Formats: sequence, C-alpha cells, structure tokens
Amino acid sequence: MKLNIFRKKEAGFLKKRKEFKKTISTATNYFSTIQKEGISDRDKELAFRRDPLIFKGITKKAEDIFREGWDIIKAVEETDADKEIRKKIYDFNQRTNLKEKLKLLAINTLIYGDGFLELDDGGDNPEMELEEGGLKNIHIIYPPAMKLRINKSGDVEAYEYDYNGIHINFHPTRIIHCKFYTYGEGHYGVSVIEVAYNNLLAKMNADVAVGEILYMTGKPFPILKKNTTATEQEMEDAENIIKNLNPRSGIVLDGDWNFDLKSPSVINTYPFNENFYINLAAALRMPHMILLGVQKGTVTGSEVDLADYYKDIKNLQEIIFTPILKRIYKAYLSNFDFNIWWLPLFTNEREEAEIFEIKCRCARILWEIGYPSDLIYETIENLYFDTARLKEVEEGIEAVEKKLHEKLHIEKATEKDKNIVDKLRLKEWERERKIAEELGY
Repeated sequence: MKLNIFRKKEAGFLKKRKEFKKTISTATNYFSTIQKEGISDRDKELAFRRDPLIFKGITKKAEDIFREGWDIIKAVEETDADKEIRKKIYDFNQRTNLKEKLKLLAINTLIYGDGFLELDDGGDNPEMELEEGGLKNIHIIYPPAMKLRINKSGDVEAYEYDYNGIHINFHPTRIIHCKFYTYGEGHYGVSVIEVAYNNLLAKMNADVAVGEILYMTGKPFPILKKNTTATEQEMEDAENIIKNLNPRSGIVLDGDWNFDLKSPSVINTYPFNENFYINLAAALRMPHMILLGVQKGTVTGSEVDLADYYKDIKNLQEIIFTPILKRIYKAYLSNFDFNIWWLPLFTNEREEAEIFEIKCRCARILWEIGYPSDLIYETIENLYFDTARLKEVEEGIEAVEKKLHEKLHIEKATEKDKNIVDKLRLKEWERERKIAEELGY
C-alpha cells in the first residue's frame, strides 16, 4: 500500500511565486555573464527606464549642463546691429525650445553614446548642403535610426536614417552629431549604460531579489500540518486558511493538524548596494553624493569633489556644446560672430569672498561719485557672476563712470545711499543660504 505520509500540496500562491523567480537576464534575454560584445539599443533603453539610479544620474547630468543656461557676448562694445542680432537669437531660442532640445540631445548621448540634431531649412531635399542663414527649426533624431556613411578618407560622407520603413540620406551639414566619450577612430560614441552594463544587470536582479526577500520575510512563515491523510477538500480549506494569514508564502502538509509560525531573519542589503553605487557613479563621472542625493543630517562630502564635477560639466559645455551652439546660430544667422558664455554653476568659498569684495568696492566707487542707490544696485547686480569678469569691471570702473555720466541723469547721493554695501551683503547672504539648503546643510 502506498503511504501518503510525505504527500504535500503546494498552495496556489506558491506556484505563482515560482514564476516570479525569473530574473531580469532571463526575462529580457540578457546574458547574466560578462558581455564580450556591445549590447543592443533596446537593452540600453530598458536599463534607462527600469533602474531609478541610472535614470537619475543621466537626467541629472544633462540638466546640470544647461541648468544656468548660456549667453552670447562680444569682446568689444555692441553696436545697434549686434543688439538686433541678440534679439533674434533670443527669439530663436524661445521659438525652437532650444534649451530643452539640447538637454534631450545630452540624454540621448549618454544613453546611446550618440545624439543627433537635424538642422531644418524647410526644404524638401535633405541631401543638399545647408546654406548658412537658412535655418528654420531643429529636430531631435532617434539615435538607433542613424548610421554614418564613411568615405575612404575617413570623413563622414552622409548620415543615413532608416526607421519604420523610412529611408533618408542627410547631407553632413544638416546633422549635428554629439558624442561625449569615444575611442578608436572616434566615429561613434560610447554609452555610459554600456560601460556600467554588467553592474546595472547585477543591480536590477538584486533589486528584484531584495523585493522578494522583504515581501516574504515581512511576515512569519505559517506551516499547517495534519498527521493523518487529508482529503482534497481539507487541503483546499487549509490552503484558504493559510492565504488569510499570509498572502505571499506558506505550506500545507498531511498529518495531524499542527500549526506553527517561523520568523525568518532579514538580510541587510546595504553593503551589497554600496558596490553598485560606486560603480554607477564612476561610469557617470559623478560624485557619489550627487548620484544618491544628500540626506538631511549627514555630511555632504568634500567641496573638492563638487568643484571637480562642475569642472567636468564646464568642459562638456565648452568643448561639446559651444561649437554646437555656434554652428546652430551660424546656420540661422550667417553673420554670427558672438562668443558663447556659460553662466557659472559652482563657486568655492574663496571665489565667493573675492566676488563679494569686488562688488562692495565697485558699489563704493559709484556711491562716492554721486550715483543714486537704485542705479548702483542695478549696475552691481547686472555684473556677470564671474571673478575674472568682475575684476575687469573693477579695473575699468572709470569707463563705467564716464558711460553712465553720458547716458543717465545723475542725482547727488543722499544719506540713504550709504547702506548700499549692506544691501549687497544681505543679498549675498540670502543667496548663500539658498545654496546651503540645496546642499542639505
């Protein structure tokens, strides 16, 4: 006679849990081992959409590049024609939503390794060369759809677009190709997701595993056992009892009905996660504290790390996006001869002190020669927030005085103008307080 002592029936919810054991690698056909070849664009997109940290790191870096924006300046005094050009540029930026498109270009570049902008002149033949001064609009292009056609000299002969049955060949003058990091011949860029891919794969699988552990160990594990053989109906009734106790895990066995609860130990996952954070920060070239965010009540980290990060951002601005902006503006206005100036993102304590000192000295000079307080305040606050440029203004304060004398009606300073330095100091304190709040102090 066959004994049923060890016969058991798994609850329905346990069968469902078996399906949940599928990992990210098996669910998406990823390799769980080290990748020896490049990963697909679909894999890069999935990693960007599925992992919160890589999403934050990429979008944060792109936003930091354009957070304070840029301006156009001339080395010499602007003429009336220059002012008209400046107005056209500002209108173009707003009409085309240029800042947001450049931010998306940076995001695509970080995800895929390459980003593309189309310079649209409104014509019907994209294979023709774009004439300077004919630009009407700019468009973001889906990077996986673009390929480079290289001639024997190693130069880009054309950009080939192929997506959803649409085939277009673009003249090189109509496409802006953006890449941050490259190697070899440098025709294509390197994706930060590909650099961090194996680490991301492990992290995403660990996130799923941690979720399982917390869900399963959040409540005691119930065991219901019957010493004698149970009927199918009894097993189903027992299963329903277990479900009401713990909807996630449990087991029903034959034999006399004994009930027990096992309290599992919860694992501390932080030491494992820290390794992921370090590698992700390295791939993004971003300080650990910026990637994770500064928590209240914790030390924010070294100012040196922050300064180094913002220097990297400044390099991207000047080396990558300054030429891009000049090319866009020359395509829009053929006679564009301005320089691109990026507003500072970060100043250390020494630079802050130098700026404040120079502002006060400029304010005092203007006050002593009789300028009204509102004019002094406006003049000082409109100075570029840049130590080198402030020093230039301070050394050329006599030229400023002469210019203001010629263009503005001068009133003798009154007693109330003597508090101009205090006003500047209070404004600086307020700005420093806001910076401290953003850093979590």
